[in-house]
Amino acid sequence: MRVKTSYVNDQLVGAHVLATIVSPTPEDPFRAVTVKWMEKGQRLHVRAVVKNRDFVYMESTGVDYLRNGERVGYQLIHSVQFLETPPLDQYIRGNMSMCACYRQKDPFSTEVFIKGFLNPAGRLMRSIMLHSAAAALLSVSRNVYCAQMKKLVWTIRNRRLTIDGGTIANVSDTCVTCKAPPRHLSTLLSGNKRRHTCKICFRYVCTECREVRKLCFMLPDHRLVEQEVCFCKMCLNDALSSKAQAIARDEVVVCNEVYEWSNTYGSSSSNEPVLIDDLNDH
Repeated sequence: MRVKTSYVNDQLVGAHVLATIVSPTPEDPFRAVTVKWMEKGQRLHVRAVVKNRDFVYMESTGVDYLRNGERVGYQLIHSVQFLETPPLDQYIRGNMSMCACYRQKDPFSTEVFIKGFLNPAGRLMRSIMLHSAAAALLSVSRNVYCAQMKKLVWTIRNRRLTIDGGTIANVSDTCVTCKAPPRHLSTLLSGNKRRHTCKICFRYVCTECREVRKLCFMLPDHRLVEQEVCFCKMCLNDALSSKAQAIARDEVVVCNEVYEWSNTYGSSSSNEPVLIDDLNDH
């Protein structure tokens, strides 16, 4: 949830999965029913006078088929209350209900239908409530970006499968895309040269051909870290064309969202995790 929030900017301040009722399976990786808690933040200029809202809700996601055989994705959210989840003093408990349907219109676009209501409870100006609700709904448009970044992270994790014997091939002397040699002496140095290598194929990429994306990772100590990562255009396009269902199925099997050196770069003899700040140093 924290990784998604960092990409879609849906104003979540805190969130927890309280219970899992239906878990995803390799056969149906998008199907899940969970009970969650989340805290919604306010804009900076109203935080001093308005408490953050929190919600306890049940969420159901999955893929189903219409009578005509067309496949659609869905997300259902509805507030629930349990004796074990009483209101917290530092928040105002709100209620919400939302239904979202996703229909692929063509290979390059997906139609989204969303309907719902929000009761923030307490005394809250209508303008603040409308802004918060609109921001939450509009954040859905960034789900595509979130999915693309997750594909890149998944590809980085799984590149060890293509590394023979757990070693990385020598960095090439010319750009993997345009075949141009490094132009600056500083780039020729081993340490700096590795900063300009694609983190999937480990080949040198010149400044003009380099594609940089900001990715988010969860460390074993549950810290969320963000780092700009270098790719060549070919690896970037290949990663983004990966099938979402295959990635979701693999994540169900692996069941590991922690970024570690041992299962990400495959070139270290240590199983200790490394900070993402060190990512482009290798």
